[in-house]
Order: sequence, then structure tokens, then C-alpha cells
Amino acid sequence: MGGTGAVEDIAYDPVHGRITCIYRKSSQLWKIRDNELVPVLQSPLVSEGYGKSVDFCDDGASVVMYYLETHKW
Repeated sequence: MGGTGAVEDIAYDPVHGRITCIYRKSSQLWKIRDNELVPVLQSPLVSEGYGKSVDFCDDGASVVMYYLETHKW
């Protein structure tokens, strides 16, 4: 249901009842509905960078993800 690998960070949005987490190379966003996690995205977002941290901002309207550079050109 989520990404692959170890979870690096989890954030909760109490305004919209959502949870997001970031893995090493991917991230996912869920809506909490009837005590279940329902994916907001059809599939996890995948990145070339290494995910380290995730947070909600703008009263939960936006998600900010922080990555380490891979130095691949």
C-alpha cells in the first residue's frame, strides 16, 4: 500500500484527516476514513533522491518533502 523500504518520516494533518509518509525513494498520502487508510494517490510517488522528511503546510493544503541529493548527473 505504501512505498518500499524503511519509513523515514510520517506527518499527520488533523485539518483534513490525512497521513503522509516518506520512504527512501518514494512517498504516499492517505485519507483517514472510518478508521481505515484510503490512498489518495493511485500509486506512490517515486523520486531519484533519498527521502528524509515530510510535513504538511498551508493548514494541510500542501505537502513538503525533503530529499538528499544523489549526485547523479
